[in-house]
Amino acid sequence: MAKSDKQSPAMVRIDARIPSHVKEIVIQAASLQGRSQTDFMIAVLGEAARKVIADNAVIRLCLADQKALAAFLLDDRRPSAGKLSRLRRACREHSKRLVSELARRPFALNPWGRSMTGRVSNAAMMRLTAI
Repeated sequence: MAKSDKQSPAMVRIDARIPSHVKEIVIQAASLQGRSQTDFMIAVLGEAARKVIADNAVIRLCLADQKALAAFLLDDRRPSAGKLSRLRRACREHSKRLVSELARRPFALNPWGRSMTGRVSNAAMMRLTAI
């Protein structure tokens, strides 16, 4: 039998004990999507792991942007054209990330940390993207 051009990725085994009610939910969800339980769990675990990694990267990038902005603001010398260009680009990228993050969330937090129902308004999004 000839090997196909498309090779499957190396598979490893992960053993986990889960509560019976969680298994019932997995069985039902996999069935609704027409997948095996294994395929369903691989897809869901991969997606959740990628989201955690992406969210962590956004937090780190935002912190790096904040540090760069603080250093820029505290520097008394006149900035070069290159630094201004990089700062403007960083502000635009930060605004885009902030807007996409706010748009994904089903609720927003007010300045006192209390949740408010509803999504961020289009007008607020426009103000954020105008930076």
